[in-house]
Amino acid sequence: MSDDNHTQTSQVSCELLIPMAWNTDYGAARPGEALHMQNIQRLQAIEALESSGHKKTEQPTGPEAEIQRLESKLNLALDLLATLVEQAHPRPLPHTVQLAGSWARWTSLDAVEHDSHGRLALYLHPLLAQPVILPARMQCEPQPHAPDEYRLHCHFDPMPDDVADALLAYVFRGHRRAVAEKRLHSE
Repeated sequence: MSDDNHTQTSQVSCELLIPMAWNTDYGAARPGEALHMQNIQRLQAIEALESSGHKKTEQPTGPEAEIQRLESKLNLALDLLATLVEQAHPRPLPHTVQLAGSWARWTSLDAVEHDSHGRLALYLHPLLAQPVILPARMQCEPQPHAPDEYRLHCHFDPMPDDVADALLAYVFRGHRRAVAEKRLHSE
């Protein structure tokens, strides 16, 4: 096993079923500060949405109850807004993707030019209408056991530390949820 493959398999990753799209129209253009800011804002929004759903075992009283009631209404409004946006601008088809902090891989029936450069759009949360867009280099290999399928592997371009940290935190939360779910089902 090469060092590159060992690094890829030893990194924390999570498996997701999410809408996603690969686009090579951007070519080798360097991502701007605006893309980095959008990505960090979207990843922070996902973290906020995920953390707001935690329920305490005790029923809150006083101001906490009012905040929880308002939070529920806001979540409902966001859900309805996301539904409207999705109807106006349908998302790409979902794929099962293995996501890590520096790469993503999945299988597809469509071949992609090997070693092409583009951007991977990941719709990481159902209430967030816009994707996280990551510039990357694609590797495409035919599946030996399924000649009509291709294994696609994106290596993300270097990104600012705050974006990399937020993406890694998202991946870690997904990994932690998967471990907790596996433990729950094994009991």
